[in-house]
Amino acid sequence: MFVLSFLAAAAAVAALQQTSSTAHTAAPSVTIPDGTVTGSRNNSIDTFLGIPYAEPPIGPLRLRPPVPLSTPFGAFNATLQPKSCPQLLMDVDPNMFALVPPDQQAMISSFFSSPAPDQMSEDCLTLNIYGGGFQVGSTTSNDWSGIVSYSTAIGHPILVVSLNYRVSSFGFLGGKELQADGSTNLGLRDQRLALEWVSQNIAAFGGDPERVTIWGESAGAISVALHTALNNGNHTSQNTGRPLFRGAIMNSGSGNPSLPIDSAPAQDVYDMVVANSGCAANATDTVACLRSVPYETLQIASNTVPSLLSRNGLAINHWPRPDPSDPSFSVSPAQSFLSGKFARDDEGTLFALALLNSTAQAQLVSALKSGVLHGAPTRLIREFVSLYSTNATCGSPFDTGNNGEVYPDYKRNAAVAGDVAFIFQSRSYLSAISRHLPDIWSYDAAYTKGSVLGTFHGSDLVLLGSGAPRIAYQEVLDRHISFVYYSDPNTLTKNNNNSSMDGSVAWPRWTDAKREMMQFNNGGVRVIKDDFREAAYGYFRRVWGLLTI
Repeated sequence: MFVLSFLAAAAAVAALQQTSSTAHTAAPSVTIPDGTVTGSRNNSIDTFLGIPYAEPPIGPLRLRPPVPLSTPFGAFNATLQPKSCPQLLMDVDPNMFALVPPDQQAMISSFFSSPAPDQMSEDCLTLNIYGGGFQVGSTTSNDWSGIVSYSTAIGHPILVVSLNYRVSSFGFLGGKELQADGSTNLGLRDQRLALEWVSQNIAAFGGDPERVTIWGESAGAISVALHTALNNGNHTSQNTGRPLFRGAIMNSGSGNPSLPIDSAPAQDVYDMVVANSGCAANATDTVACLRSVPYETLQIASNTVPSLLSRNGLAINHWPRPDPSDPSFSVSPAQSFLSGKFARDDEGTLFALALLNSTAQAQLVSALKSGVLHGAPTRLIREFVSLYSTNATCGSPFDTGNNGEVYPDYKRNAAVAGDVAFIFQSRSYLSAISRHLPDIWSYDAAYTKGSVLGTFHGSDLVLLGSGAPRIAYQEVLDRHISFVYYSDPNTLTKNNNNSSMDGSVAWPRWTDAKREMMQFNNGGVRVIKDDFREAAYGYFRRVWGLLTI
């Protein structure tokens, strides 16, 4: 197994088995066991939208593991955007946007925007994995036609399969009641079933089921890391007998240590949803009550839970958690990576804007404890935060001097948030898996820098989804496509003259001894050391397993 760790919606990417130079104008039509799917064609890109891969998780199937389609759908019109799964409506503090320049407001608002209520439905398990902190996101979050078109232009065409999976309380509700019911981590199970669908059906669309790469950003990246560790690393398809994937790309996320499904933070969220659904009085079977209430009731109750960038500060309340009663995901991801049981830059600035009221060190420690590091002893968080200077020149966005200090200690908070959630998590993850897996590459993104957010969490999606090639865009895409085709981000330039990849700069494998990574910027690429804030990382690494979400 090959890993590319990047500092896009989760997606399954398959290299095409063959390339046809024949132009077609008729609507594309593909026949699979479930029926005939008719899509649309635009600028030589074939698109198939909203293909169902599971029974609708409604009625008695709500809050249960996904069920494969039981009846063929026959002829299917795949030209309409599907509805998104129910998700949290982001209660973002408007003061956040007031602090951000207009050119960056559009980017972050699109990244964390929620669909309109009439664009959401429980009947949402369709193909068309994504970011959003397991609270928001859908297959409509990103337009992948740009990368597909570019891959075709350089003679290495790929297919991108994005998927809807259940999020928020519909997909990642914890608690002992759902554990006893065998209905935990439902969104993760949705993703796994979709990967089974890809393994069984992608060949009919021209994809190669032997060359599937799973790819995700933020929550999608965390999902990708988890899929490499589920079933003790056994990622063989239950239906085809072949591996579900051969490579993994993680943008802005990795496998974070996490508390179990019946831990206090998970139980608190379950109890809150139960109470606000009117099910608290039904003490004998609250799960059955949640399944029976109207969709609108459960959606409203779900939205009483503080969201990722809420007015209450940074809050991570819906999260995939190990379930000791589930053999496929029984231990914390960190334990799996350290034991080898897995298939072989300014990230925190956006989240620091959610910490507007956390200016003193004690307030920051409290915010991290209550919103993110639920299981970590307060003493460890306090000692970790104390390693960061309040001097604005040392904070994030980095290399900007005193600029960008939008509130007192903003840049300190941004550095801490980015390291806790992404940078140090990623480095610890790479350190753990590098003991067992040699083919690992890592990178730092230094493009699309803004005065307040820098190269913020999720900005790589803006780049990857763009249809207007530029230096950073082409270089990053070339490396991604090379990895999908050859399991190595350096190979494409050697085999294809249409690529714009800078072949003079080899991307070194990441090892714990050297910790070298590629840095992408608007002027090109260079190799740098993955040694940012080494003193703080040294402390973080020693207590990594205790800093649980």
